[in-house]
Amino acid sequence: TRAIGIFEDLDVETREGEVEPGDVFLICSDGLTGHVPDHDILSAVGFQRSQDVCDDLIATTLDRGATDNVSI
Repeated sequence: TRAIGIFEDLDVETREGEVEPGDVFLICSDGLTGHVPDHDILSAVGFQRSQDVCDDLIATTLDRGATDNVSI
């Protein structure tokens, strides 16, 4: 919903919290979250190599008829 480089002022959403051992971060575009719900993303993360998780999530998004670009 927000693109970098479109407007002069950047509106960044941030969250703060403790980082624990084993935490995993996935940074993605709304092209992913528009087609794959959070619980599906959560179940995919942490059980495979990071690249495999990204490849699988992108494939799932495309299989579900991606209507936007998807970046992870």
